Amino acid sequence: MNVVTITSKNQVTIPVAAVRRLGLDASRRLTVEERAGEIVLKPELPIEKRFEKLWAANKPLVKRALSDAELLAGKQAAREEHVSQKVAGWREKGI
Repeated sequence: MNVVTITSKNQVTIPVAAVRRLGLDASRRLTVEERAGEIVLKPELPIEKRFEKLWAANKPLVKRALSDAELLAGKQAAREEHVSQKVAGWREKGI
């Protein structure tokens, strides 16, 4: 077990041995969880891994994993739909 100190900017340094064991680098994002009075840092999973459980749970609905381009296209379509709904609402209100 290693002991670290919280700086005045609420930062901690992760021991180099742990960084190497986990294959982390300076650009890697970590999620922070609070559990029973403890702080748990976990490496954030790549987008494919984050959706893996969802895909597994919905196998009858999803025939294959979506590509990054398909995910981005879906996100863009959802954003455009949201904006068009907002604009339509503003027009109804005369804004």
